[in-house]
Amino acid sequence: MSFTEELIRYRLHRMLIIPSPPTPNGGLHLGHLAGPYLRSDLYKRFLQVRNSDVKMIFGIDAFDLYMAFDAKAKGKEEVALINENYDKIKTDLSDADIAVDDLINPLDYTKELEDIADTFYSLVSGHTRHLKKISYVIRNPGEPAVLPPMIQSTCLICQSSMSGNVCEGCGGTFNIFDLKECTIDSELLLPAEEDCICLEIDGWDDILTSTLSSQPIVKKVWEGVSDYYKGLKYINLLHRYDWGIKVKYEGIYYKLNTYANRFILNQIYGARYQTLTNSDSNPYSRGTDVKIVSFFGKDNILSNLFNKFHFVQALSEFKMEDLFIVNDFYLLEGKKFSTSRNHKITCKELMTSYGVGSDEIRFYLTLTSPSNNETNFTKQGFEECLSTVINPLKETINTSEIDVHSSDFNISDFIRNAGSAFFEKQNVIMDAGNFVPEKNIELIHEWLDVRNSIDADSDRVFWMKLMLLFLYPIMPFYTSEIWRKRFDHQEMSFECINNYV
Repeated sequence: MSFTEELIRYRLHRMLIIPSPPTPNGGLHLGHLAGPYLRSDLYKRFLQVRNSDVKMIFGIDAFDLYMAFDAKAKGKEEVALINENYDKIKTDLSDADIAVDDLINPLDYTKELEDIADTFYSLVSGHTRHLKKISYVIRNPGEPAVLPPMIQSTCLICQSSMSGNVCEGCGGTFNIFDLKECTIDSELLLPAEEDCICLEIDGWDDILTSTLSSQPIVKKVWEGVSDYYKGLKYINLLHRYDWGIKVKYEGIYYKLNTYANRFILNQIYGARYQTLTNSDSNPYSRGTDVKIVSFFGKDNILSNLFNKFHFVQALSEFKMEDLFIVNDFYLLEGKKFSTSRNHKITCKELMTSYGVGSDEIRFYLTLTSPSNNETNFTKQGFEECLSTVINPLKETINTSEIDVHSSDFNISDFIRNAGSAFFEKQNVIMDAGNFVPEKNIELIHEWLDVRNSIDADSDRVFWMKLMLLFLYPIMPFYTSEIWRKRFDHQEMSFECINNYV
């Protein structure tokens, strides 16, 4: 039995959904939304329709070193820039009707984060060794380290040109010290190093044989980077740049690196879940009955999955997320979204240009969801979807005749069995282990065809309610509005599913 089937059938678990933390260097465009954020929301609403206890909590990646670089480039203080973009991100999520229970700004939790960081450091101390392996680059001897996002180099794995220490092409993440011929403005940079505490790694074989690498995208990324990563025997925990979560080692303040940052931020998300649900323990504690599902893009596989795996191996008190749902890249007219090149479009801009609501955009982004391969937003595709799919679907729902006073309990075996079968199909395509939400569109068209085979008033009522429940995760505003209009101003009820399936 799949995880989702277990969750739905037996109500065994509560659920915490955590999308990847966005870097607060601006708002969220459709490339961001189509990935972990809409996909998280679709999964949350899918489970809510089935009366599951589910929350979505995450935060911005405020301590990403890129923010120090971005603030410097824009002539702003890091804190001011992060707070400004936090508000933009919150607005963009709201525009797309992403049902976040709490969007956390880590700057509001500085003291808590530092306390957790100190605890984290003390816990891993038994699994660390003192190595001369803090690596960075400088312009000239004695000068401060050059921030990673400023550095130009070549990926050691796929040979692509890259900025910083993360390759967007293959997902490889490197120690700056290992990169060849790092430059800034074509000026060759000098390598430097400093004593550092690192986490020793027993090996990568456990990852290769675990369910962590079962998804096609994860396998593909791992196959591309495995030769490099199999040779690594440690993970740097600290750095000496000016921006990050502070931790003290031998009288010197360091900052936790990105991998450790995200591990620490997860504890804050778990603490917020405790508060919102009055739970006894943090969901990231071993032994809790709360299941955690993490959504992220393939460029975050290493930081969100592989390196975190090693942290948890060293820390018996904590657990990883229970499931990972990874997406590929979402393109704009065949090219990567780029804020710096102004090659982007936001949900608000699309709503204004076409006079549509968030639901129409959510529908198209679901139809083109990058589940296992790169997919593409095109204006032509969106326009065709509006005219040939979305508008006819809404017209059919709006004009379907039903007698709202007819009982939907006295339904035929045909329609009851059809409804049950369709919910089972949706359970399969929305299962966390095989998450392909784009296939919902096919199911919705199949359910439209069922309408042609029914005559009884009670069956029509049943058909309408299930159509709206099928469609709700994708178009929550429209379906809730139609439910109120068609059923005597009642609020949409998920409890009625128990009567049918």
